[in-house]
Amino acid sequence: MKDYGRARFLVSTDEYIKQMVEDNYKEDNCSSRSEYVSKAIEYYTGQLATQKNDQFISTKVASLLRSLIKESEHKTEKIVFKLAVEIAMMMHLIARSQNVSQEDLDWLRSKSIDDIKGTNGTLKFDDIYWWFRE
Repeated sequence: MKDYGRARFLVSTDEYIKQMVEDNYKEDNCSSRSEYVSKAIEYYTGQLATQKNDQFISTKVASLLRSLIKESEHKTEKIVFKLAVEIAMMMHLIARSQNVSQEDLDWLRSKSIDDIKGTNGTLKFDDIYWWFRE
């Protein structure tokens, strides 16, 4: 605790607070009740400053996280769009070269949905290739 010179001021408090000071100042190795109260005030003031800093830091961290998430979403959207274009190209090529009935398309869609659900999205071309060859 820094000593900037002593100043006296009157503090009014509840009786139980006075008793807390009386019961604890020696246990805290304070030479007087005034020293104990001064240490308590310094500690509490430090806590208030820390809370203000935490709020400031929390705001900065939240802002940083929001911008990182937005950037990640933008990159993911671009990748998904590119994949959708590639899939659309494959669908056009296959549709041009195959003569498939509506019933077959309905069955294929249902089978594809079941396959994706059953493999949790990890279906590989090899799996389908060998399934059709069985």
